[in-house]
Amino acid sequence: MSGKIPVECKTCGRVFLKKPCEIRCGAKFCSRACYRSESNIDRFMRYIDKDGPIVADELGACWIWMGAVDKDGYGKFSSVENRYGRAHRFSFEYHNGPLGGSFCCHKCDNPGCVNPNHLFAGTHTENMRDSTSKGRGKIGSNNGRAVLSAHDVIAIREAWVISEGITMAGLGRQYGVTAVTIGGIIKRRLWKHI
Repeated sequence: MSGKIPVECKTCGRVFLKKPCEIRCGAKFCSRACYRSESNIDRFMRYIDKDGPIVADELGACWIWMGAVDKDGYGKFSSVENRYGRAHRFSFEYHNGPLGGSFCCHKCDNPGCVNPNHLFAGTHTENMRDSTSKGRGKIGSNNGRAVLSAHDVIAIREAWVISEGITMAGLGRQYGVTAVTIGGIIKRRLWKHI
């Protein structure tokens, strides 16, 4: 029994013994029955730091998820029913109702934020547009599959305006892309940000 520390159960108040490492890992209940009696929102709120960064004055502070996170920085949450999901989705659904098939998007662009005032429901397209409008999208040379650089795009547009007799196919061969890509660049359907 040496090395164990007395801990009071958060549900029933019974004192039980746990190792220090178990306490650091969150041992707060004497039994699975007491653990399951805690509500999802109580469990959820234990893992939130409401004093996160303020990315915009009108939004207020981010609520930072202090529990487990996935490889992309989004919080992971397991309900007492053992339903796993992302923490920001749980927060949105608890405060606003079911998302259905919608995405749960961040106004603050902080994947660890679970503040319901920073979250909104949207489609995949809306989420991608929001990302691009904030400069987070993989556009232009930030796209790993990009063949051209911003310098190339400017040179293509200048060559099209200055040179007579140059064709889109000729520019395409010169830069290693198709004539359709050159047309899109010239008409600003592609590389709009340049």
